[in-house]
Amino acid sequence: PSAPARSRRHSPLIDRAMVAPVAHDGVTDRLWRSIRGPVELVVVDPGASGELLAARARVHVSVLLIALHLLPGWPSGTDALVLLLAVAVLGYALFVRKWAASHYSASMGYATSVIDVSCVTLALAVMCHDDATAPLRSIVRFQLYFLAVSISSLKMNWRISAVAGVLGVAQYAVLVWTISVAADLSPGWTLQAGRLGTLMGAGYLGVVVVLRAQQLRDLSTRDFLTGLATRAVLDGRLSEELSRARRHRRRFALALVDIDNFKLFNDRHGHPEGDSVLRGVADVFRSSVRESDLVARYGGAEFAVLLPEASVIEARAKLEALRLMVEATPFADRDGRVAHRITLSAGLAEYPGDGTSVVELMAAADARLYQAKRAGRNRVVVAS
Repeated sequence: PSAPARSRRHSPLIDRAMVAPVAHDGVTDRLWRSIRGPVELVVVDPGASGELLAARARVHVSVLLIALHLLPGWPSGTDALVLLLAVAVLGYALFVRKWAASHYSASMGYATSVIDVSCVTLALAVMCHDDATAPLRSIVRFQLYFLAVSISSLKMNWRISAVAGVLGVAQYAVLVWTISVAADLSPGWTLQAGRLGTLMGAGYLGVVVVLRAQQLRDLSTRDFLTGLATRAVLDGRLSEELSRARRHRRRFALALVDIDNFKLFNDRHGHPEGDSVLRGVADVFRSSVRESDLVARYGGAEFAVLLPEASVIEARAKLEALRLMVEATPFADRDGRVAHRITLSAGLAEYPGDGTSVVELMAAADARLYQAKRAGRNRVVVAS
């Protein structure tokens, strides 16, 4: 069966197409996806909070720059231009801080990092107004590049950190070359090469820090067997989604899904075969839900599926498609010779119709899961 259609509305945190197998991809699409990489909710959440931290840092830095330029008195000349730039950055930071709270996406992380680095380059270029070679000697404003690269690391995406580092090196190199050609001066490449190398090292360090942080996060947020989110991640996301739904008066769905007769399967075929089936079912889930959805291993052979901004009708259609997909998938044994047929039972609850708290929603989904099992298994049960 085909993957469920994308719902009409999406989570305010992410707005992307479903992750589903694509039959025919163009070369450009495949290249872009390989560069962009998979963006899962477990990764995007810290990216969104990191973007908010970055916005606060921009606010603090711009306010500090404004205060420093106002200390000696009303500025003039180049200082006035830098002051105007700092005021513009302050407005931009306030806008991003408000926007990221409900509309963050990875593309926003790239865009703000590009703007951050470009603002530093613009601040250096402004210095040419009084002295063409001033940017080549600047210490304080050049060091703002390191701040821009460091801020990009808060978004928990090594690609964004790499883009910020490479862009900073490229923009400063172009600025130095342009000044040396326009002024017919030697830029002092020994000094400039040292600056470029240090800036390149800062970008590399940012990538390493993000990769290490992601590695540690994976250890604490992913189930070691299936690679899905853990129960702790589900609990945190449920609380956040509940708060968001109350604030914006939106709905969401929560499903508990269980593999039918899994204990009997383990007793008959052994735990290694059971682990293989768990991984296979997790792969089906992972490849068939939107990136705004969250699939977690709830315990044993039970999974939880969180569907932001999905009505009970949309959620039921998606779960039925997942159930049929698993039923139609032959799960091979470790030797690849025997194909096991697996079925699922699911119970579905919706906010706010089935409860206004995490406990109530969990209880409703759990009760309907057992209702599905009592009714003969291999079905999805929703409110009558």
